[in-house]
Amino acid sequence: MVNQVNTNQQVISLTISDVSSAENLRQILANLALLDVKATFFLNGLTDPTLIDDILAQGHEIGNHTFSHDDATQMTTAELTSDLNQLEQLVKTATGESTTPYFRAPMGATNATVLATAGSLGYSYTIGWTIDTRDWSGTLSASQVSAAVLNNLSAGAIYLLHGNSSANTTPTALLEMITAARALGYQFRTISELLAYEGDYSYVEPEPEFVIPVLDEFGNITNPVITRNDVTDVYNPLGTADPFIILVDGVYHMFFEVLRDYNIATQSFTDSVAHAYSSDLANWTYTQVVLGPETDGIRAAYPNVFEYNDNYYMVPDQAGNVEAFFATSFPLGWDYHSTLLEGNFVDTNVFEVGGTWYLTTSEQPYNSISLYYNTSGDWRNDQWQLHPAGLIIEEDWTEKGYRGAGNPFVFEDYVVMPVQVTPVATNVYGEYTSWYKLSDLSPTTVTVEYLGEAVGAQNNGQWNDLAMHHIAHAPYGDGYVYVVDGLAYYAASTGQAEYTIGIFTQTA
Repeated sequence: MVNQVNTNQQVISLTISDVSSAENLRQILANLALLDVKATFFLNGLTDPTLIDDILAQGHEIGNHTFSHDDATQMTTAELTSDLNQLEQLVKTATGESTTPYFRAPMGATNATVLATAGSLGYSYTIGWTIDTRDWSGTLSASQVSAAVLNNLSAGAIYLLHGNSSANTTPTALLEMITAARALGYQFRTISELLAYEGDYSYVEPEPEFVIPVLDEFGNITNPVITRNDVTDVYNPLGTADPFIILVDGVYHMFFEVLRDYNIATQSFTDSVAHAYSSDLANWTYTQVVLGPETDGIRAAYPNVFEYNDNYYMVPDQAGNVEAFFATSFPLGWDYHSTLLEGNFVDTNVFEVGGTWYLTTSEQPYNSISLYYNTSGDWRNDQWQLHPAGLIIEEDWTEKGYRGAGNPFVFEDYVVMPVQVTPVATNVYGEYTSWYKLSDLSPTTVTVEYLGEAVGAQNNGQWNDLAMHHIAHAPYGDGYVYVVDGLAYYAASTGQAEYTIGIFTQTA
């Protein structure tokens, strides 16, 4: 009898017994599909035969829980044989599939006769459980059922849940427990997959800790590489900033903000997002504005561009709603896809950890960073909720402003994000950027840790003299290339300063 698999790998299995409520089963299947988790279902005579195909079609496994769901230890060998065969025939008639080789005794009641009888019929594995969530009692909330799993997470564990009418909080509990367990590094497996880990105590390579990169300019590249003088389709641009870079088919594409005049009539800035490309990082070809007042009638900045599901998406800063745009013809054609948050937000990043989507953003007055989460399985919708932590990086008496400053590094169980900082002492907007680590990420938990400075004002009289308030990265060889912006006076006597864009490599 298998109650737990002996392994040090963080793999666990969800098993659903007494699948006797069609309504409950439909909700369970929908939520498992939402989070792309496969489970093992132990069927009985009350299981709706028309839904067994749905279980199998979603990639789940099935096992025999007897037709009658009576105590197997109180049956004769002949009675148990008949009971198991009756359920097996029901499933074969409905689907053509067999319930072997997995058997689970009702109530977990077994003895030597039960095990021998099941084994003689091809049920070579009698599956018990490590933890009974007691969802069958009908008295537990979804959070209590979820806690029964989350408070008892262990490698190789098997968790008992139910699909009967009493377990009406189980579908919701599945969403909570799966999301939180994934955030802690656990992966879900069916029973057959879990059994393959038996005796697997192989060394688990720890995920490398993020090391603050030491940056230097490329020897063959003269910074800045993009300035307002490169922008040919905007009248009187004031500067270029907030660069994001993405590597596609050997070509680097840079999307960046073109700073423009304040529009007195609309009382708003009219910034745009523009594009340039390069195959060697040294020579950049400017193309055009791809998002902004000219193309979409919106203010657009902070062009966070990334790939998702074989398409390219942009979540720009509009100083308004957080909206997603998709590439109709990458890299120049973009169209509205969906609204994620309604309000007044800037500098948004979207990322996935452990099957849950997270979003960091700054809401007016744009001086702190908030965390949101989305458990729908897809980030491109309005199912975002404010995380219980709320403001995760908040202004204080030394730093008056924090905002996103580029795309984060996303690891298996933590994230490192760049954050722009405006010090109280100098009051220079985005004078430098810092690295912050988000760990213990789940819809209910997060730990925030300051790691150190990323880039900042160089005080060198050059293009990055006054501030460096953005740093984004893309793969380059075995490491990364970093795009940054720098602020410097171009007419110091009048206080006129310009943002330009430079490129750095990682030396350590």
